[in-house]
Amino acid sequence: MDKSKLIEEMRKYEVSDMCNHEVPVVWDKADDFYIYDKEGNKWIDFTSGIFVANVGHGAQKVKEAITNQTNKLIHSYIFPNEPRVKLAKKLCDIAGMEKVLFTVTGSEANDAVIQMMQRNREGKILSIGGAYYGSTIGCRALANNVIDEYTSPEKLNPAEISGLFLQAFRGKDANFMPYNWIQIWVKWAQDNNIPVGFDEMQSGIGRTGKWFGFQHYNIKPDFITVGKALGGGLPISAVVGNDLLKRGEDLWSTHSGNPVCCASALATLETIEEQGLIEKTAEKNDWFAKLLTETFPDNKIYGQGMIWAIYTGDENATQMIIKKCAQNGLLLVSTYGLAIKIGPPLTISDEALKEGIQILKKCFA
Repeated sequence: MDKSKLIEEMRKYEVSDMCNHEVPVVWDKADDFYIYDKEGNKWIDFTSGIFVANVGHGAQKVKEAITNQTNKLIHSYIFPNEPRVKLAKKLCDIAGMEKVLFTVTGSEANDAVIQMMQRNREGKILSIGGAYYGSTIGCRALANNVIDEYTSPEKLNPAEISGLFLQAFRGKDANFMPYNWIQIWVKWAQDNNIPVGFDEMQSGIGRTGKWFGFQHYNIKPDFITVGKALGGGLPISAVVGNDLLKRGEDLWSTHSGNPVCCASALATLETIEEQGLIEKTAEKNDWFAKLLTETFPDNKIYGQGMIWAIYTGDENATQMIIKKCAQNGLLLVSTYGLAIKIGPPLTISDEALKEGIQILKKCFA
């Protein structure tokens, strides 16, 4: 099916926003940090498939793990399977926590945290204003009780609060929350026996130069949620935590802990360790920051590790630049916001990063 026919069929049978949200680049295959269509056109990927392909598209160990597992067992409901047990242990080890609840999507994992917090104690769950936690009713309801960097916990009654759910940065940009502000809120919550969750969907699995975003703040939350990059491209998410996970005994679903997804996730974590991708990402931080600030001296630059944003201040300009970049061989996420987000695979070469930034500079002009 050619490109125009495929897009025509997609728009006929799928919901409109799913068809029109991103630029009309039809993916045919992907290799590490490159995307190809059927005509042989190639793009540098600054999206990682919305921060999923941290180890690159189609990492060898991940592909082998998926192939080997599909030859043995594709689905087992929640009957025990070896990849699931190995992954649970691995996640607990790298997070320094005790228990795992496997889920399928980021929204499902975050919704599970919301339910566990409210089962522990009735009250409001505080979240970061302007942040996105997911598409379930519970996740969307977090917008009813928000805090931001100008909010202090002093005037709140702890008895009315059932949880604090934080993120290292809002999904709309890569502007990290202030260090002292996070520390103040976490200390207040933990002093008042209020559980603290940390959404690591975008900031987790090495993206920021550490395993998890919370590790930049010298804190220890009660829960973290991980997804996106965890599966190496396959759908899997998890809540990792301690004692309060006993409140989540019935929050798994049919595909929780799928053996193929677990095998892929385990291979993803092992690939990050074996290739030293967290260390390499941390080492590249200052170099990448300098490259961006020197290339775009008139724009605010936010970020850490391999997640950055260039502030434009104009939604229309942002989307126009993203479309122009796609026409010139660079893929960016359509944020429909005031900043252009950059999140390539952690495996990307310095040369490809420089090339992508030069394309972006050209399209800014």
